[in-house]
Amino acid sequence: QFTQWGQRQLSMDRLRDYKNPDGSQRTWNRNSAADGSPHYWDNPFWERYENTQNDQRDRVYGNMSLTYKINDVFSLTGRALTDFYTDRREERIAVGGVNESSYSESTRQLQETNLDAYLNFTDDLSDDLSLTGFVGVNKRTRNFKRLNAYTLGGLNTPGLYTINNGADGYEVGDFESNKVVNSVMGSASFGFQRKFFVDITGRSDFSSTLPTESNSYFYPSATASYVFSEDFDIEGLSFGKVRFGWAQVGNDTDPYQTGTTYAVNSNFGSSGSATVPNAQNNPGLLPERTSSWEAGLELNLFMDKVRFDLTYYSSTTEDLIFNVPVSAASGYSSAVLNAGKTSNKGIEISIQATLVDTEDFRWDIGYNYAKNTNELLELADGVENIRYASLFGVTLEARPGQSLGTFYGYDFQYDDAGNKLVDDSGYYLSSETVEPIGSILPDYTAGWNTNLQYKNLSLFALIDIQKGGSLHSYSNQWGKYSGTLYETVWDEDGNDIRDPDYAGIVVEGVNETTGNVNDVAISAGDHFFYNQGYIIHAADQYDASYVKLREMRLDYNLPGDMTDGSPFSNVSVGVFGRNLAILSSNVPHIDPEVATSASNIQGFEGGQLPAERTIGVNLKFTL
Repeated sequence: QFTQWGQRQLSMDRLRDYKNPDGSQRTWNRNSAADGSPHYWDNPFWERYENTQNDQRDRVYGNMSLTYKINDVFSLTGRALTDFYTDRREERIAVGGVNESSYSESTRQLQETNLDAYLNFTDDLSDDLSLTGFVGVNKRTRNFKRLNAYTLGGLNTPGLYTINNGADGYEVGDFESNKVVNSVMGSASFGFQRKFFVDITGRSDFSSTLPTESNSYFYPSATASYVFSEDFDIEGLSFGKVRFGWAQVGNDTDPYQTGTTYAVNSNFGSSGSATVPNAQNNPGLLPERTSSWEAGLELNLFMDKVRFDLTYYSSTTEDLIFNVPVSAASGYSSAVLNAGKTSNKGIEISIQATLVDTEDFRWDIGYNYAKNTNELLELADGVENIRYASLFGVTLEARPGQSLGTFYGYDFQYDDAGNKLVDDSGYYLSSETVEPIGSILPDYTAGWNTNLQYKNLSLFALIDIQKGGSLHSYSNQWGKYSGTLYETVWDEDGNDIRDPDYAGIVVEGVNETTGNVNDVAISAGDHFFYNQGYIIHAADQYDASYVKLREMRLDYNLPGDMTDGSPFSNVSVGVFGRNLAILSSNVPHIDPEVATSASNIQGFEGGQLPAERTIGVNLKFTL
């Protein structure tokens, strides 16, 4: 028997020769014994070398500022920043693959410019009281253009990638958006006896993407801190501070969400055509508003050998802007609404400590912990849920009383003791309706780091931890369904389930009628189809916990006598590695971290590429 790694390596080696002599694709994923074309997916080497993309970006960005000092208290600052790029993308889908052959080109152009002007002031109002702050204005403009062209009906001539090579011609589409936000703002910071500090800010934005009567939103903030170690002599305490903050933040939306816009399509014969969008825009849209507060504690102990930072926060967001589904009888499939209210709470802890500190040797360690909980508190009247995504029957939704980003799908049926129920034929029973089967929100995230320094040599290591959270793995679902994964060949005891003498698979559970432990065997093919995520979605819902060796770094600082006479004050050389190893994971075959992103659509994994391990060399010169 091969190991899992050996099987994968042999399979990949056989796939490298991805073309047959006639140029067609060689695949083990055939439509049938007589039809050698691929069925579900392309040979990965065909995908890599035939379905190629070319991306080119030309970018210019920079800033310029000018400050004029009026006197010892006041100064004027003017600043201009811009970021401009043109992005050209080409995509090719070759003839002979799973998807229809095609060629497309896309050119995107974006420029964002900020113009600022500030009146700054700083002054000691008395021996004990100081004041710094500013009042200012800002103008932010964002202009975006996109031009797409793509073939229709496949390619006439294989291997010829031009827009004119479409079997049914080509389509051209363009899009342009412009956004302007004007702002006025101010800030004042007070310090009293270098131990009491108060910061007050205020900002008002005027956004072009909101209706004229509600296009302004104001967000103030206030924070206060007290360095109590200045007043209390506590043994072992070198520094101590408490802080408290409160803030409100506003947010606008994307352009063209408040009025009806039309999509211009290809001509109908000699006549032009345009269509109404699927989403109904909202002329009464309001800005989102978030109110939050946080409290924190900072401690340095034992001559700064131990550093501790604790933060607790809570926030509520109202008038969340969503595209919510509506009845198709309205002529739209969704509507842009201020549809929700959410709550977000969490705690963050950081501990850093110096365990050893001598002339030649120092050892630092650190630990951080973060836990966040959120909940959808309410939705607009008539709206039951917000659906972020749906794929093969599994949906990612927000429903009142649930955390944002909850998976819904068909689950197993269970008895009162928590055992899975099995029918008389040996198959698991599916729930009658979709149910919540997991949340993208982890229980907590954490990290541990250590840094060892001996003379000029230093070693750093970082471990990342995630506990909890959930993901749905289509790689595992379809891999089991198609019989390409290890567990579809051997069971946990190493029995070859392809052996004709093997009775089959007896799933763990109890019979729904008798209550007895299931003893009916079914074939592996039936089990991995009916009992897995294709029918019962919870079967491929996995705990997204992991422990990763995120980074290691070894650096050596050259002694001073080696750099004497050079223009550099310090020279160091080192090696580093990132994403080095998955030390623990509850998901087979994949890296659970790839199912996370910065958007609302998280937790869906399918066809991921292997995670990259980066190893490199650092050479640093300091003047």
